[in-house]
Amino acid sequence: MNRTEATPLSPRSIGFNPSLLVENKSHGLGVFAAQSFVIGDRLTIFDSEFVEYPTRYTIQVDQRKHLVTEGNLGAFLNHSCDPNARFVAETLEMIAIKPIKKGEEVTFNYLSSEWDMAAPFACQCGADGCHKTIRGFQHLSQEHKMQLADLALPYLRRLIALEPWWMKDELSESEEGLCLDGKPVLQLAREHGTPLYLYAGKTIRRRLGELRAALQSTGAPYRMHYAIKANRFAPILALVRAEGDVGIDASSPREVALALESGFKPEEISVTCSMPSRKDFEKFAGFGVHLNLDTFSALRRWAATPGRNPRVGLRLDPGIALGYGDNPKLSYGNSKFGFSFAQAREAYAFARQQGLIVDTLHIHVGWGLQQKIAGLLGHVFTQVAELARDLPDLETINIGGGLCWKQASQDMPLAIGSWAELIQRHLAPLGLQIAIESGTFVVASSGLLVTEINTLEQRFQQPWIGVDCGHNVNVYAAHYSIPQEIIAVSQPTADVAAHYVVAGNINEANDIFSRSCALPSVVEGDFLAFFPAGAYGASMASDHCLKGLPKEWLI
Repeated sequence: MNRTEATPLSPRSIGFNPSLLVENKSHGLGVFAAQSFVIGDRLTIFDSEFVEYPTRYTIQVDQRKHLVTEGNLGAFLNHSCDPNARFVAETLEMIAIKPIKKGEEVTFNYLSSEWDMAAPFACQCGADGCHKTIRGFQHLSQEHKMQLADLALPYLRRLIALEPWWMKDELSESEEGLCLDGKPVLQLAREHGTPLYLYAGKTIRRRLGELRAALQSTGAPYRMHYAIKANRFAPILALVRAEGDVGIDASSPREVALALESGFKPEEISVTCSMPSRKDFEKFAGFGVHLNLDTFSALRRWAATPGRNPRVGLRLDPGIALGYGDNPKLSYGNSKFGFSFAQAREAYAFARQQGLIVDTLHIHVGWGLQQKIAGLLGHVFTQVAELARDLPDLETINIGGGLCWKQASQDMPLAIGSWAELIQRHLAPLGLQIAIESGTFVVASSGLLVTEINTLEQRFQQPWIGVDCGHNVNVYAAHYSIPQEIIAVSQPTADVAAHYVVAGNINEANDIFSRSCALPSVVEGDFLAFFPAGAYGASMASDHCLKGLPKEWLI
């Protein structure tokens, strides 16, 4: 990412240096030397304004601490894999590390400061050993991390011992073992019992803040909805409600009723339902909520429902499968959802004939979107924009959800900055409100499922672990084949002793959480934590085999 779209420069930095100029060259805006500098010269010093989450115009100085540069020189400093300057976190200075000639561009290596880039980009610096794709320090190989050790900020050097990929932000380690938002998991498991879902409230608020900042960066009016189906735990709904600017995405009458009971107003609730019944429609009409519909049958029956809201959305089929790991269960293109783009204009005309007003186009492309699909998502947004220009009365483009977190070390989720740039490029020029329905991004990484080891056995020449929950408590492995990290609570970073089969307690052969789980030596009575587990865990749990429902606790 070259910082070519920054806001106009003002000398907000304390040490604003007139010997540095912002100029527009062939690659865009950059900072250039108006005089020569020698190694060690201070180029600029920044004001100490920080936020807890990254944006395109922040420099990370520590975990959960990002320096705001928008409006000063830092907003125009471009990346190079072979830089001539470095950022000093302790003093907030930019220092020359090579001789810099008059007229030469000043650059620093974003990988020396950013753990996870808000807006990954393809690097075109041309340096020997160029990293090609700049995503953040955490995505580098161990070899490349060591090569950057001298330039890396102190907080990155603390992490260079290569803590597990999941050991950041929400999760940490203390003398008591694994901690969630600073609270010892072992203590909470003993206090509340298992199976236990734990949620980190600070993390949920932080994720909502990141979404808000990303949407604000697009320049479009926006509306955030929390997907209640992801996690409907009452304290989490109260937390979301307290944000003040977040509505609810619901899919059933009972979800709407729960949202209303939780303090959300009908106009703050967006309903996107599948194959709704007559009784569903009667209840939705009584609630006075807005519906997104995806069949001609639904449009006809909703139009005939007494007391219905005449304003509706049309749900679109994206036409391509973009879900996590090419899993058809997680892809929404060419599936049961939505009108095709070829049908959309006919559906719009049909809705108007029925006396309905189509004010929204809705599209949800899939769950667990990865960075590799950014180009395809841009194509979908282009199609949506082309359709929107042909339809009068539109007020909102609802792009659903899809943002996610890592499920495994090799995952590369779609970066929120990339997502925001696609919205800015393809949808913001329409001048319509952008609505989102995020669930997984908000709550997934806030949650752990804690379970107790009740069985340790050697079977088929492999060690087996049995735990006190099954796929009735968490469906990820059995239903979706989605991996989760399984962590030894009392010794989360201890050396691996064996690769275990981890089995649940449901009387079904598919109740296996992992067939090769790397763990330290464990004993019966120890606790394991599944991560991430904040989304679609407890909300999809059942009392199958009368095993009971899991407990939940918000930190």
